[in-house]
Amino acid sequence: MAAGRPVVAADVDESFPIKESGAGIVTPIDARAMAEATIRLLEDEELSHQCSVKGVQYVRRFDWNHMVNRYVKLFMDVAGNS
Repeated sequence: MAAGRPVVAADVDESFPIKESGAGIVTPIDARAMAEATIRLLEDEELSHQCSVKGVQYVRRFDWNHMVNRYVKLFMDVAGNS
């Protein structure tokens, strides 16, 4: 996702970021379904682009600088120094 590529993932607990972000297609745990989703993303340039953009936007929330700033703000709020 961070590389700006659409994702095909099996529907398991760990696929929640793809579901949450819309960064790709989540399929049943089935080789044919995954192959069909991969082909769909290869053939549908607009869908592929939309998934790529959504994935990059989603992962930016976890950028180290962003995360450090959030923790600093949290610590300041807890300490009463906001």
